[in-house]
Amino acid sequence: MSEMLWGIVFLLIALLVGFFITSPLLIIISPLVEWSALMPYTNRSKMTWLIFFLSVLYLLIFIGLVSLFQSNFNGMFSKELALIFLSIIVVEFIAVRTTQKSLYQLYEQNKWPQE
Repeated sequence: MSEMLWGIVFLLIALLVGFFITSPLLIIISPLVEWSALMPYTNRSKMTWLIFFLSVLYLLIFIGLVSLFQSNFNGMFSKELALIFLSIIVVEFIAVRTTQKSLYQLYEQNKWPQE
């Protein structure tokens, strides 16, 4: 029972710390979403571009954090780190797909005039 309690406490602490660490990303992600809404493409293409630009953003953050903690780029591209980055991309894809309805509404509000 004690191990389960420690697990729950650790989970809550990780959730709070993760919230405070990632909340500044909203300053960057929100303009990316709005910018994708202004693109003159179909809604599906806009979502694809959003996923691509979020992936590039996460890659830059990932490279920055790894280089900060390892202080150089030697051994940066290990199998474990590649799997972590891949899992981030999968979670990002799922997040964009689950907000698809809201994104479509945003895209319809910012629709380009038809020629």
